[in-house]
Formats: sequence, structure tokens, C-alpha cells
Amino acid sequence: WDIDNPPQLIEIEELESNGNYGIRMRFEMAGVTVDKWQEKKERLGRFFAKDLSADFFCPNSREIDLILLPLQKED
Repeated sequence: WDIDNPPQLIEIEELESNGNYGIRMRFEMAGVTVDKWQEKKERLGRFFAKDLSADFFCPNSREIDLILLPLQKED
């Protein structure tokens, strides 16, 4: 991360997927590139809670959505 220009949280949304709840957080990317976010993908899922999967979506060139959903359990 860019300590001098870190991402800024600008929006939070609760999500529902397959009967489970998750969260979408929109960040202003600031000094952190999409590649840096991708490098931290697995770690970001674990950082917020056990058994979460992290995914990303860029709605524009300045913002990134971090989407956290429960891992799909295999029967």
C-alpha cells in the first residue's frame, strides 16, 4: 500500500448471495493500483473474517469495489 496516499473508503453496501450475506466496499484507489489490490486478494478475504472470499470490480478508473462473500461450502 501507499502509506502516503492510501485508499479511502467512500461507500459500503450489504449484499445477499445464495442465502448468505456479504459486503461491498467502494474505495477511492488513491496511490494503490489495481495490481496491488489483486496481489492482496486472498489476504483481504481472510483479514475481514474467516471463510470470506474477496473479489474486485472497477466501476471507473479512480475507484475499486472490494466484494466480500462467504466461501462456497462443498457438500
